[in-house]
Amino acid sequence: MKTKLSLLVALLLCGCATQAGYTRLLETWVNLSADELIQKWGPPQAQTPLSDGGKVITYVRSWTTTSGGYTYYVPQTNYYSGNATTYGISSNNIQLRGQETVQVPVYVPQTNFYYSCTTHFSVNQKRVFT
Repeated sequence: MKTKLSLLVALLLCGCATQAGYTRLLETWVNLSADELIQKWGPPQAQTPLSDGGKVITYVRSWTTTSGGYTYYVPQTNYYSGNATTYGISSNNIQLRGQETVQVPVYVPQTNFYYSCTTHFSVNQKRVFT
C-alpha cells in the first residue's frame, strides 16, 4: 500500500529560485505517495523518523556555474601635443597636436558560483496539510 504524502514542506531555500515559485512547484506533490516522490526526485540524501510513525525525507540539490574568464576591449582616446624642431637645410619649430584611439583590453577573471537548495518533505499516512 502506498504511503500518502503529507507535505509539511519546510523549505530551507538557498538558491531554490524564488520562494513563491518553488512553493507552488512543491504543492504539486500534495497527495502523492512517497514512492512517487522518490521515483521522480531520486534517492533522498536523508530520511529522519518522526514520533508519529512518519518521516522527513530530505533532498539537497547543489550546482556550480562559472562566469568570466574572458577579455573584452574598451576604446581609449589619447591626446597629445608638443613642439618639435626640424633640422636640415632650415631649422623650424613646429607645434604638434593630435589624438589616437586604441582598444584597451579588460580581463574578467573566472569566478565559480556555488548554489545549494535543501528541501524537506514530511511523509505520513495522511493527506497533505499546509
